[in-house]
Amino acid sequence: MEETIAAVIEGAVIIVYTSENTKYLRAFLDRAPGRYGVVRQLNFNSFSRCSTNVPVNQDLELAVRCTGLRTITLILDDENLTLDVFSGDGTSDDGTSDGPVLIPMKPEDLYANFELERLLDCNLLSKIIIEHCNYTSVAEDVVIELGQMLRQAITKKGTRQTVEILRHYGSSTHGYGLINDYQKLIGTDLALVGDNWQ
Repeated sequence: MEETIAAVIEGAVIIVYTSENTKYLRAFLDRAPGRYGVVRQLNFNSFSRCSTNVPVNQDLELAVRCTGLRTITLILDDENLTLDVFSGDGTSDDGTSDGPVLIPMKPEDLYANFELERLLDCNLLSKIIIEHCNYTSVAEDVVIELGQMLRQAITKKGTRQTVEILRHYGSSTHGYGLINDYQKLIGTDLALVGDNWQ
C-alpha cells in the first residue's frame, strides 16, 4: 500500500493554496517515513499571501524537507509586491479622483521576508518558477528583480538551478482554466524573451 502511495506522490504535481493546506500536507507526509523524499513538484499558488506575517516561511520549510524536490512554483500577487499610495488631496484639476499610485516594494526586503534563500537548501531542486499574476509593470519589475537576486545567489553557491519568471494574465484564479494563459518574461539566463507564449 505504501509503495502505491509513494508512486502517486512521486508522479503528482502537489498544489498548495493556503497555509492550512501546508499543514495538512505535512501531516499526510509525516504519516510514513520516506514520503517527503518522493515529492518531486510543489506549486504554492498563494505563496506571497501565505508567506507574510509569519516568523518562518512554512511553505519553504516544507520544500526543504522534500529532499527529492525537483521543481517548485511560487505564485506572487501584485498586492504583495506594491503599495497603494494616495498623492495630493485625492482629486485632480478636473475634479476627478486621482486614485492611488503604485509604489514598488523593495525587492531585497521581499527576498528576505519570503525567505527565498531557503530554496538554495533544496539540494536536488533544478527548476524554480516564479509566477506573477499581474496587471502592472511596477509589480512586474519587482518580480524580475527578485528573480535576478535569486539567480545571483544560485550562481554564488555554484548550484545548477534554473529560474523562470512567468506572467499570468487574467484573474488570480491560479490554475482554474487559465493554464495556457502565460507569457514567459525571463528564461534561465534571465534574458527578456518578449512576446513568446508558452
